[in-house]
Amino acid sequence: MAKQDAKAKKPGFFKRIGNYFTSSYDELKKVQWPSRKELFSHTWIVLAICAIFTIITFVFDSLFQFIFDIFTR
Repeated sequence: MAKQDAKAKKPGFFKRIGNYFTSSYDELKKVQWPSRKELFSHTWIVLAICAIFTIITFVFDSLFQFIFDIFTR
């Protein structure tokens, strides 16, 4: 009998999907979005860090390739 009561109180599939999107929209309204200046500043920081790690990876890859070539000759 308890399962039937719990199932009767559970909203339908489409109602739950609607509740999910409504809740998501309400949460997005609470977010403090960055200003345009902050957005560009943080974007450049991320791009700079990616470039630095790309260069570091290239250097180590070249170094390991050079060492590997010496030992495999």
